[in-house]
Amino acid sequence: MIDYLTIMAEKVVLKSAFFYLSKSVINNEMDLYTHICCIRS
Repeated sequence: MIDYLTIMAEKVVLKSAFFYLSKSVINNEMDLYTHICCIRS
């Protein structure tokens, strides 16, 4: 039972970490995109 809970907790932590990372990567790409658009115009 403890092992099961540990595995579930690890999955939740990994999912939230992955979500946070992908979110920040998307934000950075959006910033980069707007910078490029501003420079070109």
